[in-house]
Amino acid sequence: MSRKLFPNFLNQLCHSGDWPCESSVDALLKLKTQTPHRLMKNFALLIIAIVCYLAASRAEAGQCRPYTPPVKRVVCQPVYSHTKVIACRTECRWALDHCGRRYSYEVKVVTYADVYTDGTLRTYTQEVQA
Repeated sequence: MSRKLFPNFLNQLCHSGDWPCESSVDALLKLKTQTPHRLMKNFALLIIAIVCYLAASRAEAGQCRPYTPPVKRVVCQPVYSHTKVIACRTECRWALDHCGRRYSYEVKVVTYADVYTDGTLRTYTQEVQA
């Protein structure tokens, strides 16, 4: 019981503070009236703390992996170095003149290779009449 519920009854029995349990009864009534508000406040603080914890754990860089800076691969075009002769030979070929007669002629065939700085080769052949 408290003074709020039965003010006349308590005033008739004793003055404020005569009973040792009177202050605890008032405290319990105050606690009961504040309990739903306090529970909602504590619940909201708990939810905010959980959300902050989860957001902070997701914000870690690399998800616990060591940081490695991004590597930019630079692709350099190979540079021409030099040309070398791979093969040189003479071939005998046949052709027809304006009258339809066959005649032979010799052709010098040279095979070259262009060498580049990365080690690649580009081969080609040239024909020169001997």
